Amino acid sequence: MPYNSGQRSALASAYALDVRQKEMNPIQSQLREIAKESYLHDLDTTDETELEAYFLRIIKIAKEEKEETVSFFRSAIWKEFEHPESMIPFCMRELKWIEVKNEANKRFEDERSPRLMNWVSDINHAFEKEWNDEEFWPYFRKKNEA
Repeated sequence: MPYNSGQRSALASAYALDVRQKEMNPIQSQLREIAKESYLHDLDTTDETELEAYFLRIIKIAKEEKEETVSFFRSAIWKEFEHPESMIPFCMRELKWIEVKNEANKRFEDERSPRLMNWVSDINHAFEKEWNDEEFWPYFRKKNEA
């Protein structure tokens, strides 16, 4: 359910404050800005596929800046900033970086809960040969048709 403008504004302000409080390099800042944009878009839509363009921007940076992007995903896993739940599974389907999968599993070992279990499971499934979620994303449908 989309948030009203007051709720979105409060969330964006809190998010911006959190990001400013942390010193980070330009790649980290850029990745977090994309995550923020996708998160705010996610609050306004019921069509999650609208987030795909944001995730593809993250993947593009990731392919050029692996070390910084792994650090970004680790921060996302530990909820250091808000992001759409589908961001990491989508990106890991393309990137398949085992260190990100391992970090997600570590978080689950530390903080076991049903919601976290479902999310970590989504990340783990993204590494499998067959990923059921592919059918929901135009990028992966098109890629599989090629």
